[in-house]
Amino acid sequence: MSVNAPATWGPGDRAALLAFERYFSWADTIRTHFEKRRPGYSDERKAHWEPYMAYWYGGLFAVTEGWEELAFKDPEIDQLLNQKDNVEILRRYRNGAFHFQRSYFDPRFVDLWERDEVIVWAWRLHRHLERWIKHDLPKILETTFIPEGPGNTEHEGRPCKDG
Repeated sequence: MSVNAPATWGPGDRAALLAFERYFSWADTIRTHFEKRRPGYSDERKAHWEPYMAYWYGGLFAVTEGWEELAFKDPEIDQLLNQKDNVEILRRYRNGAFHFQRSYFDPRFVDLWERDEVIVWAWRLHRHLERWIKHDLPKILETTFIPEGPGNTEHEGRPCKDG
């Protein structure tokens, strides 16, 4: 298992782990919609009005925030996230997409559109996150399982955090 931080995960972490998976699922669903429409564009700059592109990049940035906050570890993902200039461009794009900008060609958008290497980086990051979620996250979730029943004293007398 490539996950090593924190050293142990417990039932109290389950909600945060599932939330992380949900944010990725949202971003992945939007990316799938964007991918279906993408063949109609010769490059990302011509797709700038495409809502799925903006929502995917914004969602992908939210996933990077969760990765950092939960202190996950994976060599490939960490190497990509250590490219701080790219992370910053993605953050600024998210801010531009989700906070009204008066300028149609605001630098928060253009900085990403004009840098093909950042676009390629975002796709690589997404694919590595997808791999990690399919391979490593289930192993972590196994350690956070709370069995139901009268013998479970983990959360007796109070509601389970997972709802």
